[in-house]
Amino acid sequence: MFPPLPYYIARRCSAASSSSSSSPIALLSAASPPTLRPPALANARPPHHPQQQGLAEKAGTTVLLLHGGEPRTNFYARAHLGRVLIDRLAVPNWVGMLIADFYFACSAFPARCIADSVHFPQNVDQLNWLRLRLERALALLLPEFGPFRCLPATGQAEDQTNVGRQLHSAIRHGIDNLLLLPLQPQCRTRPLLAAIRKAIGAMANQTQCQQKQAERTRGFVCARQFVVRNSPVSFSLLIADDQIAWTHCFVQYCVERILPLFADYGAIIFTAVRPTPVEQLEPAARRVMHALYRHSPLATPWRCAVHYAWDQPFCHWVDRLALMRWRRHTLAHCVHRLRRKGIAGPLLVVPLDSMMEDFDVHTTLPALIAALRVTTNSSSRSNNVVHLLPTRPLAEDTALVHSLAEFVKYVMLNPQKFCLSTPTDGPKNE
Repeated sequence: MFPPLPYYIARRCSAASSSSSSSPIALLSAASPPTLRPPALANARPPHHPQQQGLAEKAGTTVLLLHGGEPRTNFYARAHLGRVLIDRLAVPNWVGMLIADFYFACSAFPARCIADSVHFPQNVDQLNWLRLRLERALALLLPEFGPFRCLPATGQAEDQTNVGRQLHSAIRHGIDNLLLLPLQPQCRTRPLLAAIRKAIGAMANQTQCQQKQAERTRGFVCARQFVVRNSPVSFSLLIADDQIAWTHCFVQYCVERILPLFADYGAIIFTAVRPTPVEQLEPAARRVMHALYRHSPLATPWRCAVHYAWDQPFCHWVDRLALMRWRRHTLAHCVHRLRRKGIAGPLLVVPLDSMMEDFDVHTTLPALIAALRVTTNSSSRSNNVVHLLPTRPLAEDTALVHSLAEFVKYVMLNPQKFCLSTPTDGPKNE
């Protein structure tokens, strides 16, 4: 016969009590009185709780400094031109790369510009200097929107700092405000615009607009407030595509650069990368000239022209066709018209489509002006003098930092004018 069941239960309990009483942990717990945790600490979560993952460590404002980038080698330049042709012509990938290879084989212009770019500082070094100074200036100018974090972003897909990656990095870091600030006032006419559209489209996959009805204008989602899915991060998105060319800070920055040389030239030619319409370039140029007339009594004539960039293949061949609609707005045509008006002094070429000296200002425009001096038929040597606005090191260009800081201040204090559905005619109160 087996003993009854309570006998086994009593024996098992006595064995467990004897073993636990002999352990040092049990002796230590018996010697020390039990401690009670406060209710707040008892209900607190551990530091790496799953519900706390994704919280922003530091909120604030992130400013993306948009620029077109630069071709470091012929390989990267050929790859970028292939992608530009694929997006512009809507052709397969192999067709775009084949056209880019054909262009490099037939034209020595891009290779010569890349070889000349080694004599100028790289955009990476200039942008690192600019973003550090701009962060300090914004911290003093707008402390209520801080802390500020400035990131350079390019439109080249093969670059490590392209727009898509920088947007993803800014969202993961945690932000309250996100500002897309182009260093090229006419950025909507460049491949950078296509990169911005792709980045915003990719951002829509991981974010959600707070507006119930999100319309689309010019390829942008017309919404300001975005909430990141599966994350407590929300932010306001502001983009100034071409508004910077209408502000007072941009005009004063151009005046400060032109005014010391204003009396030495007979006329000024403002230029931008095509296909920028001259009707869009003339208002900004007119404001710059009116500001110059306040400082100088000289009535200097001026014209507006367009030129091609390094990432626009075959455009210098198209310029030779007289039936193209932009033929009368080329640099050669503007110089010819000014000479026919009787202006025999030197001419100054001022690029209005970039706030910093980029690859086109360093290489493309000097090459075009050098070719212009050779092809221009003039009776005297003085009529062939066409100069580009002298560049200065970015480390000495404190006026650029102040102008950008003032523009960011204007955007942050007037956010309704710089949401994604901004008008095309510019601010009216500037």
